[in-house]
Amino acid sequence: MPLSTASRSLLVVTLGLAAAACTTTVQGTGTSSSSGGTSSGSTSGGTTSGGGTTSSGGTNATGGNTGATGSSSGAGAAEFAPLFGAPTSATITGSTLEGLWAGSASYDQRVKITKTSITIAQKCGDEIVGVTVAASVTSTTIRVLESKDGASSYYCSVSAQPIVIDACADAYDYDCFLLDEGTLEFPATSLFPGSAYTFLKISD
Repeated sequence: MPLSTASRSLLVVTLGLAAAACTTTVQGTGTSSSSGGTSSGSTSGGTTSGGGTTSSGGTNATGGNTGATGSSSGAGAAEFAPLFGAPTSATITGSTLEGLWAGSASYDQRVKITKTSITIAQKCGDEIVGVTVAASVTSTTIRVLESKDGASSYYCSVSAQPIVIDACADAYDYDCFLLDEGTLEFPATSLFPGSAYTFLKISD
């Protein structure tokens, strides 16, 4: 049966609505970031397009306490090991404090004395530690002017603190040093904590 004009108009509207209902448009933008990266994408008109840049980057810096094994003077085998080798000179002036001295308490020790500094080193098996401190040394007084600590382990360490030790007035004096032809003795004191009481001069 032929449709009337009003019926045809109603059919066109109905079909148009149905067609519109079959078309879905979704438009969205999303951003996510993970480990310093960004990803974005959009979907429009039933078509999905994805575009984005994902970058992952970072800096991992691992650092720790830096320090030469030992003291602020740069303690370590490289600096102090030569003190435990054979002396470069066999010349010994037994009546002067300046020079290299050897002693032994719990470990093998070396003391190098100049007019303006004192180097103290200790060898504990394969480990060597030491410190060098400012000093004022005359024929009658040993004066340590600063504090320093050196250690390579809990069991191997040396230290120096300010101290003044005068020459003994006689062999029976205490809290002093006694210099006798290549032998340096500290009758009732010590040059540094844990040091030997007697040192033998091995080189000027």
